[in-house]
Amino acid sequence: MHSDKIKEYVNEVCQQIRWKKAQERVREEMENHITDARDGYIAQGLEEQAAVQRAIKDTGDAVQIGTEFDRVHRPRAQWGLLACVAGFLVFGMYLGYVLGGAGSDWRFIWAAVSSNGQLLWAAFGLAVMLAAYFADFTILGKYPWRVCIGVALVVFVVFVLRSGGHIFSVAHRIPFTAQVLPLIFPVVFAPIIFSYRNRGYKGILACLAAFGILGIVAFMAPAPSGAWHFVIIASVLLVTAILRGWFGAINKGLGIILAFVPHVVVFGIMMAIDGQWIIARIRVTFDPFIDPLGRGFLAAQARGLLSGAAFVGEGVLPPRFPQEWLFSPSFYAYRPLTTVISRFGWLAVIVILAAVAAFIVATSAKCAKQRSGLGFFVSLAVIVTFSVQAVMYTLFNLGITIPMISLPFISPGNFAMVVNMGLAGFMLSVFRTGDVVTDGYFPSRKRSDFISWDDGKIIIRVK
Repeated sequence: MHSDKIKEYVNEVCQQIRWKKAQERVREEMENHITDARDGYIAQGLEEQAAVQRAIKDTGDAVQIGTEFDRVHRPRAQWGLLACVAGFLVFGMYLGYVLGGAGSDWRFIWAAVSSNGQLLWAAFGLAVMLAAYFADFTILGKYPWRVCIGVALVVFVVFVLRSGGHIFSVAHRIPFTAQVLPLIFPVVFAPIIFSYRNRGYKGILACLAAFGILGIVAFMAPAPSGAWHFVIIASVLLVTAILRGWFGAINKGLGIILAFVPHVVVFGIMMAIDGQWIIARIRVTFDPFIDPLGRGFLAAQARGLLSGAAFVGEGVLPPRFPQEWLFSPSFYAYRPLTTVISRFGWLAVIVILAAVAAFIVATSAKCAKQRSGLGFFVSLAVIVTFSVQAVMYTLFNLGITIPMISLPFISPGNFAMVVNMGLAGFMLSVFRTGDVVTDGYFPSRKRSDFISWDDGKIIIRVK
């Protein structure tokens, strides 16, 4: 009966708070505090009813406290980062228009609509990003395996349809760029890691099982670029979790070795099947002139362009390099950064990559401040996805033959743009609402800095 009075009081406080996620956390912390205060008064000799009344009175007026909570605890809008993404999109469309040889004025907007519908894809990408931004990312942590298996099945069906040829009537409608779908996998793999806190080596093995399921589906893609990206990103996430002690009291070195056992096994099988081909492919990756007319053709052309590039301004084209190639949309689609370096100099690309790096650093700082394990791993998954794409895309444009997908938000590729914007939306959703998510990431903290107390009086902290 007396506990009902505490709940009535707390409910009245929470009725003043419009943000439901904040209501849940306020309710939990206030009930715990008032209960502690009640028990303290009982220990001093008061009857339970009098102790409850005293604890509630000390806390303060419910309406006034609830109104103050509503004022200071609201979703943290991420308009600055949203504007950054939109700015990258506009810049990427403009850069493609200029480097395609169409000029340098604002007619690029019409070109984006009339040629390949890039502006329409950008609008669709923005809609996807905003939908993810306002979504509740915590659902990923409530049903991690269901989400993981569900996403894997959907992508599996897409890849089966894509490879089915004329057997499936919808196969021709699925673009080759569906290869970027494995970029979604790290975001559904992160909650799997989150769900195995303090589970030791069994937790690592369970994560490797999810890794294997997603990896098998990823390598069914029309091209392996997305699959290799996923393997790298998932490995980074798993090793990060091990190094942070997420799986509890285990030997971290042994845990990392265990995490990479599947990589070694798969590589060994590939070497056993056709080791000479693997070695030849690795050699061409770093020296494209071994096969300049085959696998190393594009990389050799890129290195030729870069050899004559200036720090500022247009460089010198290599012998027998057709000038129309440099101004063709198809060459720009494969080597946009190479084209920028040749046309405008190294400084231009340095500025572009510095802007991307600044975005990654800013989001990484926000990721590091996350109070929940789920929020930390989901946002980290997106940041690592962007980082791996940027690094591999840059290396590819510098003449190293490695799998690449895109430079997030900037490079050509409508489908990749939509996927990356959806990922950005999930990351910004974490930053928007992650402050009130409690999942035991800091188990030693009895009271968060969401509410503090001084001699029984409540203090509402503004963040």
